[in-house]
This record gives sequence, C-alpha cells and structure tokens, in this order.
Amino acid sequence: MIRLTLFAVALAIVAGPAARAAVVIRGPYLQQTSDRATFVRWRTDQATYSVVAYGSTPGALDQQVSIPILTTEHEVQLTGLASDTVYHYAVGSASATLAGDDGEHHFRTHPPRGNSRDDGVVFWITGDQGARGSIADRVRDKALAVSANLGWNYDAWLALGDNAYSQGGLGDGTDAAYQAGMFDLFPEVLRKASIWPCVGNHDVGGPDGGTNHDAVFTLPTNAEMGGMPSGTERYYSFDVGNVHLVSLQWDNAVLPDDPMVLWLVADLAQNTQTWTVVFWHGPPHTFGSHNSDWENSLIAYRQSLTPILAAHGVDLVLSGHSHNYERSALVDSWFDGDSIDFLGGLYELDSGDGRADGDGAYVKTTDNGVVYAVVGNSAKGGAPINQPHPVVRFTQAGNGSALLRVTCDRLEFRYVDQYNGITDAFDIVKAAACDPVGGTADILWRRPASGHVATWLLDGTDAIGGGSPGFAPGNWTIVGTGDFDADGRDDILWRRDDGLTFIWLLDGAQQIGFGSPGFADPDWLTIGTGDFDGDGRRDILWRHAVTGQVVIWYIDGTQRTGFGLVGTANPNDWVIVGIGDFDHLASTTTPTDDILWRHTASGQTYIWLMDGASIVGHGSPGGVGQDWQIAGTGDFDGDDHTDILWRHALTGQVVIWLVHGTSRVGQGSPGQASATLWQIVGTGDFDGDRRHDLLWRHQDNGQTSIWFIDGTDRVGDGVVGVVGLEWSVAGTGNFDGN
Repeated sequence: MIRLTLFAVALAIVAGPAARAAVVIRGPYLQQTSDRATFVRWRTDQATYSVVAYGSTPGALDQQVSIPILTTEHEVQLTGLASDTVYHYAVGSASATLAGDDGEHHFRTHPPRGNSRDDGVVFWITGDQGARGSIADRVRDKALAVSANLGWNYDAWLALGDNAYSQGGLGDGTDAAYQAGMFDLFPEVLRKASIWPCVGNHDVGGPDGGTNHDAVFTLPTNAEMGGMPSGTERYYSFDVGNVHLVSLQWDNAVLPDDPMVLWLVADLAQNTQTWTVVFWHGPPHTFGSHNSDWENSLIAYRQSLTPILAAHGVDLVLSGHSHNYERSALVDSWFDGDSIDFLGGLYELDSGDGRADGDGAYVKTTDNGVVYAVVGNSAKGGAPINQPHPVVRFTQAGNGSALLRVTCDRLEFRYVDQYNGITDAFDIVKAAACDPVGGTADILWRRPASGHVATWLLDGTDAIGGGSPGFAPGNWTIVGTGDFDADGRDDILWRRDDGLTFIWLLDGAQQIGFGSPGFADPDWLTIGTGDFDGDGRRDILWRHAVTGQVVIWYIDGTQRTGFGLVGTANPNDWVIVGIGDFDHLASTTTPTDDILWRHTASGQTYIWLMDGASIVGHGSPGGVGQDWQIAGTGDFDGDDHTDILWRHALTGQVVIWLVHGTSRVGQGSPGQASATLWQIVGTGDFDGDRRHDLLWRHQDNGQTSIWFIDGTDRVGDGVVGVVGLEWSVAGTGNFDGN
C-alpha cells in the first residue's frame, strides 16, 4: 500500500500520449468486499495506470494504491481495512481522478467474520434482472427507496442468475449484454456493494459460453472469505458477518457424485456460522413460468441437493429462473419429493405466515426447517399463478425483488413489489450463540521468584481489567491454558516437578475451582492442550521422553474422564511443535484439534489429523531449514483452520503459512523485528476479529506489544504496557469469556 495525500501524483511516466483524459465506461464496481478488503474494478476507453484513492472522508482521501501497468480493465485490491467501517474512494489514472470522491462512491466493510451487527447485515436479492427496461428500472428504484426508508443499508447484492439477457441482438451472456443488463442498470448499487452472482442458463447459453461471467466478476475460489476452496468462480462460498452463503452453478442436470455436490458437502460440513443461505438459479419447488414436477433439471437439483441442505441445517434457499415470486412456510428440510408428495401436516413445520405482526416469526429450535423463496421476476414475467405449488405459502403477481437482513438471532425477509413496496414478509428466529462484539485474548503472567500469577484482561491493546488468581510454589510450572470446563473461559494447567497435574478454573482474574486430573511419571512430558474429542473441553497431550509414545487425557473440568494412545514417533527425530484444528471438520463431524510435528534434522513438518486418539489423516505442508523456527500456531486468516507461524532465528523475519488440512494454501510475511531484542511470546485474537494476532515482548525493557494480523498481513500494532523482567508471560487465553 502506498500512502499519499493527493490523488494526482507526479510520475516520471505519463500513461500514454493521449490528447484527452481517459473516460470510465464501466463502473467503478466493487467485488469480494469483506471485513478487511475489497476489489475495485472499472473499465476505461483508453489504457491508463490503475489508481484508487480512499479514506474516511470525501475530499480527504489520504490512502492510495497504484498499479503502474497500462490497461483498460482495471482491478485493484484494497487490503488492511478496518472492519465495519465506511470508506470513500475514487478511481483514476496517474494524472487524473476519473470517478468518485464525491460522496456517492463509498462502501462499508463487513463486521468481523462470525460476528453480527446491531443493525444487521443486509442483502438485496434479485433474480432474472439482467434485461434493461422499465420493469427493471421500477424494481430497482422501489427497492432502493424501501431500503432507505427502513434504514436497511445494503451490504451485498445477491443476483440469482440470468444476469445478462440478449437484448437488441447482443446475445445471451455477451460482454455487451452485461453492460446493458447490469452495469448500465445498476451503477449506484454496484459502486457501493459487491454483487454475488450465481450462473443462470442465459449467462452461459450464449455465443461466449459463460466466459464473460468469469471475466466480469472477481469471486472467491480459494476460501478467501471463508468456506471451502472450490477452484472455480462458477460455484463458491463466502461469509458475511455471521452468515455463510453458498452460490451454486446452474446446469441441465446434477448428480450426487458431481464435483460441485461433493464440494458442497465438504463446505457445509465445515461451516460454523449462525445462519446459512444457499442460492442457485433453478428453484426446487415452483409452479410459475417453470414447473418443478416436470422439468428434469429442477427435479435433479431438488433430489441431489435437498438431503445435503437438510443434513447441515440450511435456513434459506433462494432461486430465480421461474419468473414469479413464490415462497414457502417453514418446511421440513428433508422433503425432496414432487408436489403430490407434499402433505402439509407432515412436512410443514409451521404453517403460519412467519410475520412478526401476523402469525409470528418462524422459530428454529433445531437445525431442521428451511424456507424456499423464488425471486425470478426482477425484470421478466410477473403473470399470476393460478394454482400455487403445495409447498408455496405465498405468491405475488407482478415484478419485484427482496431485502434480507440478518442480526444475531433473527433473519428478516421482505419482498418488495415494484409498485406497492413490501407485500410479503417473514422472519426466522433461533437461539444464536453469536457474539456481536467478539471475544478477545488476555495475557497470563507469572513471577517465578514469588510464584505469583496475574492476568491482564485485554480489549485490543487496552487493559480493561485484571488481577491475581493466586500463587504457587516454584516447583509448580504452568504448562498450558484452555477451557477445561466448557464455560467459555480459559483455565490454567499446572504440573509439579514430581509429575502431579493440577487445574485452576478461572473467571477473569478469579480462581473459581481447582482439582487434579492425576499424576504422570516425569518421563512423560506435558506437550500442551487441545480439544481432541470435540466436546468443547480441552484435553491434555502427553509424550514419553524415551519411547516417543503419544497419549491423550480426556478432561471434564478438573477430572480425567478417559485416555487414549495415539501412536509413537522417534523422540530423537520428531518433535511436537504445535496443536490446532488444521482440517476443521473435513474428516470429523465436530471440530477437533490435530498435532503438528517437525523433523529435527530436515526441518520437514508433518500433521496428524485427529479424531479423539485416532489418526484419520496425515501429510506434510512442507519444510524449511533449521534457521527457521516455529513460533506458534493460530487461525490468522479467520477461516477456522489453524495456520503455522515461523520466525527466522537470525534475521527476525516472520512468515505465516496458511494451512488447510495438510496442505499449505498460502504464505507471506507480516514483517520482521530484531531477533535479539524482540521475542514472540504468544498468539491470540486480541481484537475480536476471529483472527489470531502476535504478542511480542522486548527482552531488555519488558515492553509488550501486539501485531494485529489478517492472513499474512500486519494490519495494525500497538503497545500493551511495560512489566519488569522478573515477570514472564506464561500464556494467553480468553480468561474472562468476553
């Protein structure tokens, strides 16, 4: 990132010999906006450099990214943004501002992944809207007016396919069709919120075969915003706050063993968000301009996908294709039959209208229960449905779109008619375990001379509380931290010189319980703690110093409830260097931690993927020379997969490996610090953004500092405080459960 105070920067090379300034002929438009980044794209009529200036106030855009390559297709990523923050921006060339910096070009980053907002995250939903004309104009204008009236400022746009109809001989899915049916129709929306499309038949059925879908959009293929890597922009997933969204490709048929279906199973299995929305073009239940009882493609999608959606608690399914508005009540997720098979008393979980001011919101107390909505009339169709599908609770003639707002424990859906505004509504409520702020890590201290223990309770770099839960004699060592009693607060694991173990149960700086899970001979080394059986409680990992045998003690509170033998590795060759959930549900039904090894001679790393004491997978993400040391582990990119933190012993350079399972999927360096003066003493999520950060301590003056991390980037830093060197950092953890 290049920080500048003026947009027009004097450069030695001017972008071409053009006699006039370039003109923006497409966009600017946003893509893949997250809590920390966004892409800005635009097209110019002549080749220029790509420059984006941005900042918190129009007229004072004090940050800038410049790509000194001549092009007419501009794509610039802004990174290191603050979450849940409004940014204004402008685009241009090396010599001129071409659009923006006017109060109309701005966006709001999302809340941290997994977190909600008090005012919710809002999605605009359209289907089959890619045909320019008076219908699309009215649908757009009414939706924007209703959104403003409700105070529902949209964060993202879900486009349910058929985004580029042929008009005036342009051809389905052509670049000209996208210009007419998307960019010329919706410039205000596109410059403020990212569009998330799914592929419709008209998007891929034209002369270009869908290649313009791939060219026009910048979509996540490698789990850049959560979910599982798909390797394609035709189907993908992403997280917005506490909502997991999945966009699927529409095809003539789909089978249970198709790559997309297998990917969907893996993606939903790893999802931990409170709410899940899946959208694709062809509806599973419709009697509109298409019939889901007769059309083989609709039948295939319903039969192949419904059992998967049911097994993973999907809350809302959105589709277009049928040029009408239809939506169900809360129905049994497992229903995948034809209309004649639907019996309301058996498959309808709540036959009410779902309106807070009517029969009441739908309430989900289990994962079962889904609402299907068809919004395929944003520019096409609109004829009344004489005989609604039995699954459908409400239909609407005419044209429209929808708004969706999601807060911590409530999903609110509003259908917006092109003339009459909101004509249908429903809410879904669930007891959500979401945190609107985000939990933050704290620091555990110990003074070896006196045995005293202290906690600093943190919010970012600010100490908001603390105190001492007690002290222990010098023959006791803190060997781990973790939540042993599943109360949402981390506790302290002790070990005495003779092998006795002891647990202090904590609430902030208060010791609220204690006890011993048992004794182990001193030849057994306490490696660390991890939740290996997926019960939400930390367990203790042991290794025998002589034989290399690895054993797990299962813990509940202060009691050992069982144990398991994992395996054996030569202690002279292999060292356990980390514990974490590297595969996150890819091989288990609940999140379980895994074991990271390193070879003492070659530097090769190796991961055992665990389910309890069973090794269910293994592999190596790579290796480096012994000058590089593993300084910790943590989820640095917020994808629920543990990553590996490295530091060079001589240069102090820091490198992060992003890991999925046993594969390294990315790497980068957030910076370096003096190898002799600064030591990494822990990792933890100190700012509540669901990403681990780095805790440093100065070896001369005792100063502690934090680097805030997003993926492999350092996005901020700050000083926590200074403590005398007679105190040492004994661990990190969320001790107050905030």
